[in-house]
Amino acid sequence: MVIYHSVVLQYLDAAARSRFATMIAAAGAETTASRPLAWLSYELASDESGYELVLAYWPGDAEGPWRPRLATAHPHGRWIEWQG
Repeated sequence: MVIYHSVVLQYLDAAARSRFATMIAAAGAETTASRPLAWLSYELASDESGYELVLAYWPGDAEGPWRPRLATAHPHGRWIEWQG
C-alpha cells in the first residue's frame, strides 16, 4: 500500500497532525515483508527551510521505518533538487 499527500499538513492544527502521525505509525506497525507500506509525503520541512519529498517505508528495522529525503523543491514544482 502507498499513502501519498502533498502540502496538506500545514492546514491541520497540532491535534489533527498528531492524530494523522498516530494513524500512519499504527499502519506501519501492522506491516510485514509481504505487506509493506510506503508513505510518500511532500510537505514543508520541519525546519521550514523549504519543501521536501520524503519516503517512509515499512517494515523498517529496529529503529523504525527507512525514511530518506528524496528531494527538496519549490512549493509549486518550478524546480526540484534530487538528493543523493
